[in-house]
Amino acid sequence: DKITLSQAATDQTFICVGVIDSSSDFLKYLDKYNIGIGTEIKVVEREEFDQSITIEIKGMPVVMSKIISTNIYVKNYI
Repeated sequence: DKITLSQAATDQTFICVGVIDSSSDFLKYLDKYNIGIGTEIKVVEREEFDQSITIEIKGMPVVMSKIISTNIYVKNYI
């Protein structure tokens, strides 16, 4: 039951399970923020204006555009 990160509820933690866009530019972007398969991602806040989201990875906040978050698959962290 994977969803895209853009669909993920705030104040919950998810695990990255895949990507839709596998282009080298997108994968480099994810690598820059240490996002890979198995990475824990906490959704902190969603901006209503442009649907960008603030996430936390290993305690570090990262702001992502809707385009980025729509291309990352996550599942609930259990």
